[in-house]
Amino acid sequence: MAELVLKYVTALIWPATVVILLLSFRKALISALPTLLPKSKFKISLFGVEVEITVPELESTTLATLGGQLDERQLALLNRLFKEGPISYSTTGISEDERRWIRPIRNAGLVKTNPTDTYLAKAQSLELTPLGNLLMRSKSRVR
Repeated sequence: MAELVLKYVTALIWPATVVILLLSFRKALISALPTLLPKSKFKISLFGVEVEITVPELESTTLATLGGQLDERQLALLNRLFKEGPISYSTTGISEDERRWIRPIRNAGLVKTNPTDTYLAKAQSLELTPLGNLLMRSKSRVR
């Protein structure tokens, strides 16, 4: 029995030490994160080609495909999709006015329609694509 307890203590001592250190230095770590995250790089693999990119580079590349920047409605929709998940349009449909400002973020690959490959006018719901999810997750970490 004593050997079993000793094994548990031995196995848990390092994780416990790390947790204690993280809790002790959490203020310093939290204040350093905003400066570290924009500089950190991550890899994206597209069609067998691997690209290393930073959060600001990803954001500027995505925004370039949109023609400059997200407007308030587009950003609000992306935030809502990120926080709440897919939005259903099965009863009302997407209005013509909404289609005008949703189309650029759909064409940029940030949102997709359900069923897949349908026109916005016939979409039953919208959801973030993996690229849209990555962008919104990155933006929420930086801010």
